[in-house]
Amino acid sequence: MCDTMKLFDSHCHLQDPRILNMAPQLIETALNSGIRHFAVNGVSENDCIWYVAERTPFWFNTLKDFFHATPAATVGEIGLDKGSRGREINFVNQFYLFNFLFQVEVFQQQLELAKELKRPVSVHCVRAFGDLLQIMQYGHTERQEVFRCKTSKMAIKQKSSLMNSTIATVAIISTSITRPLLPSPPSPLLLPLTMYILLLPPGPPFNLCYMEFSTYFLRHVGPFPAGVILHSYLGSAEMVPEFAKLGAYFSFSGYLMSMKEQKAKKMLRTIPVERILLESDAPDALPKSDLDSLFWVERDSYASKELQTKDINPASSSGNLSDNPAARNKSVLPQETLNHPANIHSVLLYVASLLEMSKEELAEISYRNAVRLFSFEGSKISLEA
Repeated sequence: MCDTMKLFDSHCHLQDPRILNMAPQLIETALNSGIRHFAVNGVSENDCIWYVAERTPFWFNTLKDFFHATPAATVGEIGLDKGSRGREINFVNQFYLFNFLFQVEVFQQQLELAKELKRPVSVHCVRAFGDLLQIMQYGHTERQEVFRCKTSKMAIKQKSSLMNSTIATVAIISTSITRPLLPSPPSPLLLPLTMYILLLPPGPPFNLCYMEFSTYFLRHVGPFPAGVILHSYLGSAEMVPEFAKLGAYFSFSGYLMSMKEQKAKKMLRTIPVERILLESDAPDALPKSDLDSLFWVERDSYASKELQTKDINPASSSGNLSDNPAARNKSVLPQETLNHPANIHSVLLYVASLLEMSKEELAEISYRNAVRLFSFEGSKISLEA
Protein backbone atom coordinates (compact mmCIF):
# COMPACT_ATOMS: atom_id res chain seq x y z
CA MET A 1 0.00 0.00 0.00
CA CYS A 2 1.24 3.45 -0.92
CA ASP A 3 1.35 5.57 2.24
CA THR A 4 2.82 8.74 0.76
CA MET A 5 -0.05 9.80 -1.51
CA LYS A 6 -3.77 9.06 -1.33
CA LEU A 7 -6.20 9.26 -4.23
CA PHE A 8 -9.99 9.07 -4.48
CA ASP A 9 -11.37 7.82 -7.80
CA SER A 10 -14.53 9.93 -7.94
CA HIS A 11 -16.06 8.15 -10.94
CA CYS A 12 -15.58 4.66 -12.37
CA HIS A 13 -17.52 1.58 -13.48
CA LEU A 14 -15.89 -1.44 -11.88
CA GLN A 15 -19.09 -3.43 -12.42
CA ASP A 16 -18.85 -2.98 -16.21
CA PRO A 17 -19.27 -6.37 -17.97
CA ARG A 18 -16.08 -5.74 -19.95
CA ILE A 19 -13.96 -5.91 -16.79
CA LEU A 20 -16.25 -7.51 -14.23
CA ASN A 21 -14.40 -10.81 -14.01
CA MET A 22 -11.13 -8.93 -13.54
CA ALA A 23 -12.48 -6.45 -11.00
CA PRO A 24 -10.84 -8.03 -7.91
CA GLN A 25 -7.39 -7.89 -9.53
CA LEU A 26 -7.93 -4.38 -10.87
CA ILE A 27 -9.06 -3.17 -7.45
CA GLU A 28 -6.09 -4.78 -5.72
CA THR A 29 -3.65 -3.15 -8.14
CA ALA A 30 -5.35 0.23 -7.78
CA LEU A 31 -5.31 0.00 -3.98
CA ASN A 32 -1.62 -0.84 -4.06
CA SER A 33 -1.02 2.26 -6.18
CA GLY A 34 -2.51 4.55 -3.52
CA ILE A 35 -6.18 4.74 -4.46
CA ARG A 36 -8.14 4.56 -1.21
CA HIS A 37 -11.74 4.90 -2.40
CA PHE A 38 -13.80 4.38 -5.58
CA ALA A 39 -17.13 5.96 -6.48
CA VAL A 40 -18.66 3.22 -8.64
CA ASN A 41 -21.44 4.52 -10.87
CA GLY A 42 -24.33 2.72 -12.50
CA VAL A 43 -26.36 3.88 -15.48
CA SER A 44 -29.27 1.43 -15.30
CA GLU A 45 -31.97 0.52 -16.22
CA ASN A 46 -30.47 -0.31 -19.59
CA ASP A 47 -26.98 0.82 -18.66
CA CYS A 48 -26.86 3.74 -21.06
CA ILE A 49 -28.36 7.23 -21.15
CA TRP A 50 -29.11 6.66 -24.83
CA TYR A 51 -31.56 3.86 -23.91
CA VAL A 52 -33.71 6.13 -21.76
CA ALA A 53 -36.73 5.61 -24.03
CA GLU A 54 -36.70 1.92 -23.05
CA ARG A 55 -37.13 2.58 -19.35
CA THR A 56 -39.84 0.64 -17.56
CA PRO A 57 -43.06 2.42 -16.54
CA PHE A 58 -42.14 2.13 -12.86
CA TRP A 59 -38.49 3.17 -13.11
CA PHE A 60 -38.82 6.18 -10.82
CA ASN A 61 -40.49 4.27 -8.00
CA THR A 62 -37.87 1.55 -8.35
CA LEU A 63 -35.14 4.17 -8.08
CA LYS A 64 -36.66 5.79 -4.99
CA ASP A 65 -37.12 2.41 -3.30
CA PHE A 66 -33.47 1.59 -3.97
CA PHE A 67 -32.22 4.82 -2.41
CA HIS A 68 -34.39 4.41 0.66
CA ALA A 69 -33.02 0.89 1.09
CA THR A 70 -29.41 1.97 0.40
CA PRO A 71 -28.57 5.08 2.45
CA ALA A 72 -24.90 4.93 1.43
CA ALA A 73 -25.67 5.27 -2.29
CA THR A 74 -25.29 8.51 -4.20
CA VAL A 75 -27.22 9.37 -7.37
CA GLY A 76 -25.68 8.72 -10.75
CA GLU A 77 -24.57 8.67 -13.16
CA ILE A 78 -27.38 10.56 -14.80
CA GLY A 79 -27.32 13.24 -17.44
CA LEU A 80 -27.61 14.50 -21.00
CA ASP A 81 -25.88 13.29 -24.13
CA LYS A 82 -26.11 14.90 -27.56
CA GLY A 83 -23.36 12.97 -29.21
CA SER A 84 -21.11 10.58 -27.30
CA ARG A 85 -19.66 7.51 -29.01
CA GLY A 86 -19.72 9.25 -32.37
CA ARG A 87 -23.45 9.98 -32.37
CA GLU A 88 -24.61 13.48 -33.22
CA ILE A 89 -28.03 14.85 -32.36
CA ASN A 90 -29.73 15.98 -35.56
CA PHE A 91 -32.75 18.03 -34.56
CA VAL A 92 -34.40 17.31 -37.90
CA ASN A 93 -34.21 13.59 -37.09
CA GLN A 94 -37.19 12.81 -34.87
CA PHE A 95 -35.56 9.77 -33.26
CA TYR A 96 -32.67 11.81 -31.87
CA LEU A 97 -34.96 14.69 -31.01
CA PHE A 98 -37.37 12.57 -28.99
CA ASN A 99 -34.48 10.70 -27.38
CA PHE A 100 -33.06 13.94 -26.03
CA LEU A 101 -36.47 15.06 -24.77
CA PHE A 102 -36.80 11.79 -22.90
CA GLN A 103 -33.32 12.34 -21.48
CA VAL A 104 -34.35 15.78 -20.22
CA GLU A 105 -37.55 14.48 -18.65
CA VAL A 106 -35.81 11.63 -16.82
CA PHE A 107 -32.79 13.73 -15.86
CA GLN A 108 -34.90 16.45 -14.25
CA GLN A 109 -36.72 13.92 -12.09
CA GLN A 110 -33.48 12.25 -11.02
CA LEU A 111 -31.81 15.58 -10.28
CA GLU A 112 -34.64 16.74 -8.07
CA LEU A 113 -34.69 13.37 -6.30
CA ALA A 114 -31.00 13.81 -5.46
CA LYS A 115 -31.73 17.21 -3.97
CA GLU A 116 -34.67 15.85 -2.00
CA LEU A 117 -32.50 13.02 -0.60
CA LYS A 118 -29.61 15.44 0.10
CA ARG A 119 -27.15 13.21 -1.71
CA PRO A 120 -24.40 14.01 -4.21
CA VAL A 121 -25.18 13.32 -7.85
CA SER A 122 -22.77 12.39 -10.64
CA VAL A 123 -23.70 13.98 -13.98
CA HIS A 124 -22.75 12.89 -17.48
CA CYS A 125 -22.88 15.70 -20.05
CA VAL A 126 -21.81 15.59 -23.69
CA ARG A 127 -22.36 18.61 -25.95
CA ALA A 128 -25.21 19.80 -23.74
CA PHE A 129 -23.64 22.06 -21.11
CA GLY A 130 -25.91 25.00 -21.92
CA ASP A 131 -28.97 22.81 -21.51
CA LEU A 132 -27.54 21.30 -18.33
CA LEU A 133 -26.93 24.70 -16.76
CA GLN A 134 -30.48 25.88 -17.44
CA ILE A 135 -31.99 22.66 -16.10
CA MET A 136 -29.91 22.92 -12.94
CA GLN A 137 -31.02 26.52 -12.54
CA TYR A 138 -34.70 26.23 -13.37
CA GLY A 139 -35.95 22.68 -13.87
CA HIS A 140 -39.72 22.51 -13.92
CA THR A 141 -42.67 21.90 -11.63
CA GLU A 142 -44.95 18.93 -11.59
CA ARG A 143 -47.22 18.74 -14.62
CA GLN A 144 -50.19 21.04 -14.17
CA GLU A 145 -52.33 19.45 -16.87
CA VAL A 146 -51.96 16.46 -19.14
CA PHE A 147 -53.98 15.90 -22.28
CA ARG A 148 -53.76 12.57 -24.08
CA CYS A 149 -55.32 11.93 -27.42
CA LYS A 150 -55.56 9.19 -30.00
CA THR A 151 -55.84 9.97 -33.70
CA SER A 152 -56.54 13.61 -32.82
CA LYS A 153 -57.95 15.91 -35.43
CA MET A 154 -55.51 18.74 -35.93
CA ALA A 155 -56.05 22.04 -37.68
CA ILE A 156 -52.88 23.23 -39.30
CA LYS A 157 -52.65 26.96 -38.68
CA GLN A 158 -49.20 27.69 -39.96
CA LYS A 159 -46.25 25.81 -41.32
CA SER A 160 -42.79 26.56 -42.65
CA SER A 161 -40.15 24.36 -44.20
CA LEU A 162 -36.82 23.73 -42.50
CA MET A 163 -34.22 21.31 -43.82
CA ASN A 164 -36.65 18.91 -45.55
CA SER A 165 -39.07 18.87 -42.62
CA THR A 166 -42.17 20.81 -41.70
CA ILE A 167 -42.63 22.63 -38.43
CA ALA A 168 -46.35 22.80 -37.77
CA THR A 169 -48.16 24.96 -35.24
CA VAL A 170 -51.39 23.13 -34.48
CA ALA A 171 -54.66 23.61 -32.69
CA ILE A 172 -55.85 20.54 -30.81
CA ILE A 173 -59.62 20.25 -30.59
CA SER A 174 -61.06 20.85 -27.09
CA THR A 175 -57.83 21.71 -25.31
CA SER A 176 -55.38 24.53 -24.93
CA ILE A 177 -51.64 24.50 -24.43
CA THR A 178 -50.04 26.92 -22.01
CA ARG A 179 -46.52 28.06 -22.70
CA PRO A 180 -44.00 28.03 -19.86
CA LEU A 181 -42.64 31.20 -18.32
CA LEU A 182 -39.33 31.57 -20.08
CA PRO A 183 -36.20 33.18 -18.68
CA SER A 184 -34.53 35.83 -20.76
CA PRO A 185 -33.03 35.08 -23.19
CA PRO A 186 -35.10 31.97 -23.92
CA SER A 187 -33.35 28.72 -24.76
CA PRO A 188 -34.71 26.38 -27.45
CA LEU A 189 -34.68 23.64 -24.83
CA LEU A 190 -37.14 25.59 -22.70
CA LEU A 191 -39.67 26.25 -25.43
CA PRO A 192 -43.03 24.49 -25.06
CA LEU A 193 -42.64 20.74 -25.34
CA THR A 194 -45.22 20.78 -28.13
CA MET A 195 -42.88 22.76 -30.36
CA TYR A 196 -40.54 19.79 -30.33
CA ILE A 197 -43.18 17.09 -30.57
CA LEU A 198 -44.74 18.70 -33.61
CA LEU A 199 -41.67 18.42 -35.81
CA LEU A 200 -43.29 16.57 -38.68
CA PRO A 201 -41.88 14.83 -41.76
CA PRO A 202 -42.56 16.27 -45.22
CA GLY A 203 -46.03 15.81 -46.59
CA PRO A 204 -49.63 16.70 -45.79
CA PRO A 205 -50.99 16.91 -42.24
CA PHE A 206 -51.73 13.56 -40.64
CA ASN A 207 -53.37 12.21 -37.51
CA LEU A 208 -51.19 11.39 -34.54
CA CYS A 209 -51.56 7.97 -32.95
CA TYR A 210 -50.69 9.20 -29.46
CA MET A 211 -49.47 12.42 -27.95
CA GLU A 212 -49.17 13.87 -24.49
CA PHE A 213 -49.22 17.58 -23.69
CA SER A 214 -48.15 19.15 -20.45
CA THR A 215 -48.02 22.59 -18.93
CA TYR A 216 -44.67 23.51 -17.41
CA PHE A 217 -43.77 26.47 -15.24
CA LEU A 218 -40.11 27.22 -14.72
CA ARG A 219 -38.77 27.85 -11.25
CA HIS A 220 -35.43 27.97 -9.54
CA VAL A 221 -34.17 24.50 -8.63
CA GLY A 222 -30.51 24.99 -7.70
CA PRO A 223 -28.28 25.30 -5.86
CA PHE A 224 -27.54 21.74 -4.75
CA PRO A 225 -25.88 21.84 -1.31
CA ALA A 226 -25.07 18.11 -1.39
CA GLY A 227 -23.01 18.63 -4.54
CA VAL A 228 -23.24 17.88 -8.26
CA ILE A 229 -20.25 16.11 -9.81
CA LEU A 230 -19.72 17.12 -13.43
CA HIS A 231 -17.86 13.98 -14.36
CA SER A 232 -15.18 14.12 -17.07
CA TYR A 233 -15.85 17.85 -17.38
CA LEU A 234 -15.07 19.29 -20.81
CA GLY A 235 -17.15 22.44 -20.66
CA SER A 236 -15.91 25.97 -21.16
CA ALA A 237 -14.11 28.17 -18.65
CA GLU A 238 -16.90 30.73 -18.96
CA MET A 239 -19.51 28.32 -17.58
CA VAL A 240 -17.49 27.30 -14.53
CA PRO A 241 -18.61 30.16 -12.23
CA GLU A 242 -22.30 29.54 -12.95
CA PHE A 243 -21.99 25.81 -12.32
CA ALA A 244 -19.96 26.47 -9.16
CA LYS A 245 -22.72 28.72 -7.77
CA LEU A 246 -25.09 25.76 -8.06
CA GLY A 247 -22.83 23.46 -6.05
CA ALA A 248 -20.92 21.79 -8.87
CA TYR A 249 -17.68 19.87 -8.48
CA PHE A 250 -15.51 19.40 -11.56
CA SER A 251 -14.08 15.92 -12.06
CA PHE A 252 -11.36 15.16 -14.60
CA SER A 253 -10.45 11.96 -16.41
CA GLY A 254 -8.28 10.97 -19.36
CA TYR A 255 -10.79 12.66 -21.65
CA LEU A 256 -9.33 16.01 -20.59
CA MET A 257 -6.30 15.19 -22.74
CA SER A 258 -8.51 15.45 -25.84
CA MET A 259 -9.04 19.16 -25.16
CA LYS A 260 -6.56 21.69 -26.52
CA GLU A 261 -3.98 22.31 -23.83
CA GLN A 262 -4.44 26.08 -23.62
CA LYS A 263 -8.21 25.74 -23.43
CA ALA A 264 -7.90 23.09 -20.73
CA LYS A 265 -5.45 25.23 -18.78
CA LYS A 266 -7.74 28.28 -18.95
CA MET A 267 -10.71 26.23 -17.80
CA LEU A 268 -8.84 24.54 -14.94
CA ARG A 269 -7.60 27.87 -13.59
CA THR A 270 -11.16 29.20 -13.24
CA ILE A 271 -12.20 26.32 -10.98
CA PRO A 272 -12.05 26.86 -7.21
CA VAL A 273 -9.48 24.41 -5.85
CA GLU A 274 -12.01 23.11 -3.33
CA ARG A 275 -14.15 21.87 -6.25
CA ILE A 276 -11.54 19.82 -8.15
CA LEU A 277 -11.91 16.03 -8.33
CA LEU A 278 -10.02 13.30 -10.19
CA GLU A 279 -11.41 10.13 -11.73
CA SER A 280 -10.41 7.22 -13.94
CA ASP A 281 -13.84 6.58 -15.53
CA ALA A 282 -12.51 3.04 -16.01
CA PRO A 283 -12.93 1.04 -18.16
CA ASP A 284 -13.32 4.08 -20.45
CA ALA A 285 -11.30 7.30 -20.79
CA LEU A 286 -7.89 5.72 -21.42
CA PRO A 287 -5.42 8.63 -21.11
CA LYS A 288 -3.79 9.77 -24.34
CA SER A 289 -0.53 10.95 -22.84
CA ASP A 290 2.05 9.72 -20.36
CA LEU A 291 1.98 6.43 -22.24
CA ASP A 292 5.09 5.14 -20.48
CA SER A 293 3.08 5.09 -17.26
CA LEU A 294 -0.09 3.46 -18.59
CA PHE A 295 -1.54 0.32 -17.17
CA TRP A 296 -4.30 -1.18 -19.27
CA VAL A 297 -6.62 -4.11 -19.73
CA GLU A 298 -7.52 -5.85 -22.94
CA ARG A 299 -11.05 -6.87 -23.80
CA ASP A 300 -11.58 -10.26 -25.40
CA SER A 301 -15.26 -11.15 -25.70
CA TYR A 302 -15.96 -9.36 -22.40
CA ALA A 303 -13.15 -11.24 -20.72
CA SER A 304 -10.37 -8.86 -19.66
CA LYS A 305 -6.73 -9.80 -19.53
CA GLU A 306 -4.58 -7.72 -17.24
CA LEU A 307 -1.15 -6.92 -18.61
CA GLN A 308 1.64 -7.71 -16.20
CA THR A 309 3.54 -4.85 -14.63
CA LYS A 310 7.14 -4.57 -13.71
CA ASP A 311 6.83 -1.70 -11.29
CA ILE A 312 3.78 -0.17 -9.62
CA ASN A 313 5.19 2.81 -7.79
CA PRO A 314 3.20 6.04 -8.19
CA ALA A 315 5.60 7.81 -5.86
CA SER A 316 8.36 7.53 -8.46
CA SER A 317 8.89 10.36 -10.92
CA SER A 318 7.93 8.20 -13.89
CA GLY A 319 4.94 6.51 -12.26
CA ASN A 320 5.75 3.44 -14.35
CA LEU A 321 2.62 1.29 -14.39
CA SER A 322 3.35 -0.89 -17.41
CA ASP A 323 6.32 -2.74 -18.77
CA ASN A 324 4.61 -3.55 -22.06
CA PRO A 325 6.44 -1.82 -24.98
CA ALA A 326 3.15 -1.37 -26.84
CA ALA A 327 1.97 0.98 -24.13
CA ARG A 328 4.63 3.45 -25.21
CA ASN A 329 3.07 3.83 -28.64
CA LYS A 330 -0.60 4.77 -28.70
CA SER A 331 -0.85 3.93 -32.39
CA VAL A 332 -0.18 0.23 -31.77
CA LEU A 333 -2.60 -0.19 -28.87
CA PRO A 334 -5.52 -2.48 -29.75
CA GLN A 335 -8.64 -0.53 -30.65
CA GLU A 336 -10.55 -2.16 -27.82
CA THR A 337 -7.97 -1.30 -25.16
CA LEU A 338 -9.72 -0.53 -21.90
CA ASN A 339 -8.74 1.77 -19.09
CA HIS A 340 -7.40 0.60 -15.73
CA PRO A 341 -8.43 2.54 -12.58
CA ALA A 342 -4.74 2.88 -11.67
CA ASN A 343 -4.38 5.21 -14.67
CA ILE A 344 -5.83 7.96 -12.50
CA HIS A 345 -2.15 8.65 -11.80
CA SER A 346 -1.72 9.80 -15.41
CA VAL A 347 -4.69 12.14 -14.96
CA LEU A 348 -3.17 13.43 -11.73
CA LEU A 349 0.14 14.23 -13.43
CA TYR A 350 -1.53 15.95 -16.38
CA VAL A 351 -3.89 18.13 -14.34
CA ALA A 352 -1.11 19.03 -11.91
CA SER A 353 1.11 20.13 -14.79
CA LEU A 354 -1.61 22.41 -16.20
CA LEU A 355 -2.22 23.92 -12.77
CA GLU A 356 1.53 24.24 -12.18
CA MET A 357 1.39 22.46 -8.85
CA SER A 358 2.99 19.27 -7.58
CA LYS A 359 1.19 15.99 -7.98
CA GLU A 360 1.35 15.52 -4.20
CA GLU A 361 -0.44 18.82 -3.61
CA LEU A 362 -3.15 18.08 -6.17
CA ALA A 363 -3.60 14.55 -4.84
CA GLU A 364 -4.18 15.91 -1.34
CA ILE A 365 -6.58 18.63 -2.57
CA SER A 366 -8.67 16.30 -4.72
CA TYR A 367 -8.72 13.58 -2.07
CA ARG A 368 -9.96 15.95 0.63
CA ASN A 369 -12.56 17.41 -1.76
CA ALA A 370 -13.91 13.94 -2.53
CA VAL A 371 -13.99 12.88 1.12
CA ARG A 372 -15.89 16.05 2.03
CA LEU A 373 -18.36 15.50 -0.82
CA PHE A 374 -19.00 11.82 -0.15
CA SER A 375 -19.20 12.03 3.65
CA PHE A 376 -22.94 12.78 3.61
CA GLU A 377 -25.31 11.43 6.24
CA GLY A 378 -25.59 7.67 5.78
CA SER A 379 -22.38 7.41 3.79
CA LYS A 380 -19.61 4.94 4.59
CA ILE A 381 -17.03 7.71 4.10
CA SER A 382 -16.05 9.86 7.06
CA LEU A 383 -14.28 13.20 7.10
CA GLU A 384 -11.42 11.49 8.94
CA ALA A 385 -10.87 9.06 6.04
